[in-house]
Amino acid sequence: MDKYVTHQELEASTEEILHQMDKHFADMQQQMDSRFTDIQQQTDKRFNNIELQLNDTKNIAKSADWKANWILGILSASVVGVIVAAITTLFH
Repeated sequence: MDKYVTHQELEASTEEILHQMDKHFADMQQQMDSRFTDIQQQTDKRFNNIELQLNDTKNIAKSADWKANWILGILSASVVGVIVAAITTLFH
């Protein structure tokens, strides 16, 4: 026995299928948004870590520069002192 579908039944079936498709696409969009958020957070965390390391490196470089200038200042003062002492000794 053949079964025939009425126009109303066909519309209801089509509407149900479209509703299921909409729900499926909404779920997929939510999953993609969630994944994108996770990736964005991981990327932000990596960049923050790199920025912290860069700042640490800059601070170390500034400290080394300051120490080198301090040592050069002491050495130049010592050398000038020795030269003045030597000249004073030679001319007395």
